[in-house]
Amino acid sequence: MSYPARADEDRVDETARLLEDAGYEVELDGDRGLDHGAWVPLSLAFPRANIPVTALSLPDGSTPETVYELGRTVAPLKETGVLIAGSGSTTHNLGDIRPQGSDAPDWARNFDRWLDDGLKAGSIDYFRDLEAVPDFRRNHPTEEHLLPLFFAFGAAGQEAHAELLHRSYEYGSISMSYFRFAAEAA
Repeated sequence: MSYPARADEDRVDETARLLEDAGYEVELDGDRGLDHGAWVPLSLAFPRANIPVTALSLPDGSTPETVYELGRTVAPLKETGVLIAGSGSTTHNLGDIRPQGSDAPDWARNFDRWLDDGLKAGSIDYFRDLEAVPDFRRNHPTEEHLLPLFFAFGAAGQEAHAELLHRSYEYGSISMSYFRFAAEAA
């Protein structure tokens, strides 16, 4: 599969500057290419690959709070027309998948409800102790598919609210939830 989106070098430099100014260590890699977490949703939203893309990797040891702050750091890019997105799955346990078309198990649906409640609350504090959430590790043996949500949440700003645009389950337990973060209408 090929998704030939191009990088906008000015945006890459601007993003790196924002991150460095906030104290993040930045390493640019023009040879890496796009991860499936970037090109899959982009290929659905922009199939002609006619948009510039700057992909960020999450730092090792990231938590919801640190990724939220990372999003807040790059939020000024929105003022220049940049779409900031986070891609993953709200439940993602490949070791516990079921046949395609299976009903989602209660542990996946309950985790999604918990997540919805936290996003509606509008505070990253809700997500401070993921390990205490029932079935967290069953839904996320590792966090890399959930953390990008907090990046988008942080980039949206404190005045934004989460709107669930879509939810479905692949293979019974992989939640395909799509949120939009937007400021309340005046």
